[in-house]
Amino acid sequence: MHVLVLGGGVVGEAVAWDLTHTSPVARVTVADADQARLEALRGRLDVDVRLADLSDVAQVARLAVNADVTVGALPSTLALAVIEARAAVGGRHVDVSFLAEDPRRYDAAARASGAVIQFDCGIAPGVSHVLVGEAVIAMARTATVRIDVGGLPQHPVAPFFYKAPFAAVDVIEEYTRPARLVRAGQPVTLPALSEPDTIVVDGVGPLESFNTDGLRSLMDTVRADHMVERTLRYPGHLAMIQALSDAGCFATTPVRVGELWIEPRRMTAAVLFPQWAYAPGERDLTVLRVETSGVDDSGGAVRRGWELVDRVGADSPLSSMARTTGLPAAIVARWLVDGTITTPGVHPPERLGLTGFGPALRDALRQRGIAIEPT
Repeated sequence: MHVLVLGGGVVGEAVAWDLTHTSPVARVTVADADQARLEALRGRLDVDVRLADLSDVAQVARLAVNADVTVGALPSTLALAVIEARAAVGGRHVDVSFLAEDPRRYDAAARASGAVIQFDCGIAPGVSHVLVGEAVIAMARTATVRIDVGGLPQHPVAPFFYKAPFAAVDVIEEYTRPARLVRAGQPVTLPALSEPDTIVVDGVGPLESFNTDGLRSLMDTVRADHMVERTLRYPGHLAMIQALSDAGCFATTPVRVGELWIEPRRMTAAVLFPQWAYAPGERDLTVLRVETSGVDDSGGAVRRGWELVDRVGADSPLSSMARTTGLPAAIVARWLVDGTITTPGVHPPERLGLTGFGPALRDALRQRGIAIEPT
């Protein structure tokens, strides 16, 4: 099995790590635009590397010719064009990017070409949606779906009480994209960061929870009376982010600074990223909680839920957020190649749960030390 990983950042490395350390071991090629990053990656893993401009779909196509499957671990701004290209040529592709667009626009093209594309294959969206799909197949009517998720430093420090496991610009996108949710069976759009509350997670403590746009495809694949996805942060972080947002620091309209025109969001990302970057040896944790309720065919109440609290130790080669995002993608990539998943089209992650793959995914993750426990 030959896997082409597009993007050599922390998530791309996690995908490559699993594919080269878990049987059956794959031949892996990692493509990225950063030569230094690729050389460092080749020093840590048994992978081939290719320097490439991944915004150029022609280059991606040439790299993918001999690959059995491609895995996209790209910034959200690059991922859609790759999905379009893979759909057109009948490729197998798994994607973990936080796309603003709905890639199902290429479903007809994928079905026509025989392409099998699984998008949003990270932790959330991704595992979260698989769990929702697994839960609702036991319900005649789904009343509530709630997803809470967050990647956090194990030891938070002021002023932000946060570190970003991936690019700061993608975190800011999460903090600014309007949140779509369902209330009384109808779609509703609210501002990101809205309706904060507090939940308590055993072993972690109180966490702020607020609306973000993580339901995505669930908005039209699962019928529920009420459905919401919320991001988790340590207390104090939300007030800082809300102040930056209110001050215009996340705006995308350029402002003049001396002789320069600068986009505030890009400037803010440039300022925040060094402060949010994990220092060598600094460890993170991931929290995911999925809660659902409804009724079965006989009218009886049904409640299903799961919780993940994933911590990594000092000897882990991967961060928690990298492995909880990248390892599900690596698992699904194997399924696309070994014939477990063969239906052409552009598929959202909940389809795995709705078609019975939830237990297999949880078992595969447990074998890799990621335990999702029923609640």
